[in-house]
Amino acid sequence: MEESFKGWPPCDICGKPVDKENGVLSVNPNEAEQAVLRAPRGVLSFEEMRALPEGPKWLWSHARCGSDANVVWIEAERFDSLGKMFDHTLHLSEKNWYQATNWRETAKRFYNVPSA
Repeated sequence: MEESFKGWPPCDICGKPVDKENGVLSVNPNEAEQAVLRAPRGVLSFEEMRALPEGPKWLWSHARCGSDANVVWIEAERFDSLGKMFDHTLHLSEKNWYQATNWRETAKRFYNVPSA
């Protein structure tokens, strides 16, 4: 499978270029856990699903720009190939808060991957 790396986006905080040596993805898992706890249980209508608040977003930044509140940090070298991104996705899927974040959209910022 051909990897389709899009490149390192600019920093979400300062807007300057970010390279692999200085880039990190980060998120606050406590906010994600709270989103999981607030989520309604059972079958939801389409309108109810659309009305759900968004969970926390993964932040791409220079390590020096990142927020101290985001306690989960993933260094760029840990997802600098599609295989590594997939491996990290499997790792994150074991966390109870993972699906409350925008990980799918985050992965697509870096790689052209098919929609599921």
